[in-house]
Amino acid sequence: MFGKTIFTNTYEMSQKKVLVTGFGPFHPYKENASWEGVRKMNESRLGADISLCTSEIAVRYKEVDRLIPELYRKFQPHFAMHVGVSDTPPECFYLESKANKPGTVEYLDDEAKERPVPDVSYQRLRDYMTTSLDVHSICKEFNHMFCGTELEAVPSNDAGRYLCEYIYYKSLCLGPALFVHVPSTKYSYDEIANGLETILKLCVKQLYSRNDYSYFNFNLY
Repeated sequence: MFGKTIFTNTYEMSQKKVLVTGFGPFHPYKENASWEGVRKMNESRLGADISLCTSEIAVRYKEVDRLIPELYRKFQPHFAMHVGVSDTPPECFYLESKANKPGTVEYLDDEAKERPVPDVSYQRLRDYMTTSLDVHSICKEFNHMFCGTELEAVPSNDAGRYLCEYIYYKSLCLGPALFVHVPSTKYSYDEIANGLETILKLCVKQLYSRNDYSYFNFNLY
C-alpha cells in the first residue's frame, strides 16, 4: 500500500519533528531500497529530541503532488529528508545539494508514463533551489564515523532531473530539506537504515546549531 505513513510517537514541544520519505517499487526494482531502509529506521536510536514520521510514496508525480502538502500540513515538520535509489558509481549515500524547478525535469519512465503537470504557483520561483545544509561537512563527519566500513557518503549536486528532483524542489520550497540517494543492492536494508539515521542526526545537529528551522509555507498549497 503506497502512501503508508507512520507516526512513531506523541510529539513533545521540545522535539524536532522530522519527515522522512522513501519511494515504492518501480521497474526494474521489485523492492525499493529507499523505502525498505526508511521503514527500518528506529526512532529510539535518533535521540529523545527527534520525533519521526515516515511515509512511502508511489513513483508517480501525482502522488508526490498529493502527499507532500498533505504530510506537511498534518505533521508540520521542522525538517524533511527524502530518500531515493541510485546505482551511480561509486555506490554509496549521495547527499544532494540542489534541485531544479518543476517544468525543467525530464520524462519519468514509471508505469503511468507521465510528466509533471506545470504548477503556476512555482512560476515566480527560482529555477533551482539549494539546501541550507552543508552537505560536504555532513559527508566528512559521516565518513569519519564509519571509517573502516563499507558505508560512505558523497556530496552531489545532480539529483537526477526525475521524480527525486521533483519531490526535493517541492520540499525545499516549504522548509529545510535534504535528498539522499542510496544504492539498490550494495547495502543491506539495516545498513541503509543505520546510515540514514546517522545522516538525519547530523542534519538536525547542524540545523539546531544555527536555529535554522522553519515551518511549511501556506502560500504554496
